Amino acid sequence: MQRKVFLAKCHLNSRDAATDRDLLVMKAMRKPHRNSASIYPIVRSRDPQESTHLGLLIRLQKTLEIDTLLDVFMQQLETIFPLIGLRFYFRDQSVATANAHEKGVREQVDMIVDEQRIGFLEFTLGEKLSPAALHRLVEFSYLLAYPLQHAIEFQHMKVLAVRDSLTGLYNRFHYEAAASQLFQKNARSCSPFSLMLLDLNRFKNVNDTHGHATGDSVLVVFAKVLQESVRDTDQVFRIGGDEFAILLNDSDEHVIGAVEKRIHPRVSESEFMAKYRVTTSIGCATVNTDDSLISLFERADQKLYRMKK
Repeated sequence: MQRKVFLAKCHLNSRDAATDRDLLVMKAMRKPHRNSASIYPIVRSRDPQESTHLGLLIRLQKTLEIDTLLDVFMQQLETIFPLIGLRFYFRDQSVATANAHEKGVREQVDMIVDEQRIGFLEFTLGEKLSPAALHRLVEFSYLLAYPLQHAIEFQHMKVLAVRDSLTGLYNRFHYEAAASQLFQKNARSCSPFSLMLLDLNRFKNVNDTHGHATGDSVLVVFAKVLQESVRDTDQVFRIGGDEFAILLNDSDEHVIGAVEKRIHPRVSESEFMAKYRVTTSIGCATVNTDDSLISLFERADQKLYRMKK
């Protein structure tokens, strides 16, 4: 397997790149042909490459999904280059793939938007490109940089919408959506599920005595305990303050008992939790045929209240 690394920065704010982009934008702003039903203008250019660039740019504006962007980009480029694989590596080294292919010549292009590196593209090619073809490949990468940045920001916003910023657990908004889905699944196939509510004992004392920063650390440690105590099919939420919830999918009394037996020892064995004498109380309810989202929560909450007395 041949491997070559070619690092080229896609500086879209550079003079040359801005000129190219302005040319495409000016073409896109032309009025459409009077006989055209398309919402996009007909671009009549003597340069086929400019038309190809604009057509690709228009297609890349239609989605904010990273995988779809890479698929669209690869579909266009594999008609021009001997492209057999494409990966995008984020700054944290996680990977999005349009088509994984281990064998071939590798070329890498840094993706830099407004002087910030958002990651890099790795192209896998069936054969080595000439310098001119390689330069053209980099030019095409310019077109992907901003759509890719917008897609990354959109995905980040979607995560923030459903995640608790402190613990990384799902938030109350997502709890209601996830519980509603389980109710629908239960109505279709009688799939049982349970709701487990938890809160922390002596947590207020931690905040009052040691400060909110320490209290936040307690919440983070407890969140990790919960994540380590559930199955892959279960979901953990922070629904407010020191109140947490777990949705146990396909559960019964045995599953509930097993999860509780994992949570309590892990809390008591945690040196950090023991330092502040923090423990947890748990209340659980399994869905009934006449339950609603509210009634299931109320039953679990009542059991939690009894456990704390």
